[in-house]
Amino acid sequence: MADLFDGMKRRMDALIAERFGMKVNINGTDCIVVESDLGPVEGNGKNVVVFSGNVIPRRGDRVVLRGSEFTVTRIRRFNGKPQLTLEENNGGKGA
Repeated sequence: MADLFDGMKRRMDALIAERFGMKVNINGTDCIVVESDLGPVEGNGKNVVVFSGNVIPRRGDRVVLRGSEFTVTRIRRFNGKPQLTLEENNGGKGA
């Protein structure tokens, strides 16, 4: 039964990454993330779930998402995957 569930979970993860995933760059490594619905409702922060296994994110990592630069401020697990809280680096750009 576990094999059936694990197979279904892998297929669902692949479908979610394909449909909703976006390419980001974490410390020079391209990977796929999906924006998380359970994120902050105000401020410059974003939450994303990492669907690629080719990167192990850490606090302080540099993330480029949609042309903007962010820093990882928090990491927790969400369905076995890293969920990153990102804070935007303003870099002198006006809002």
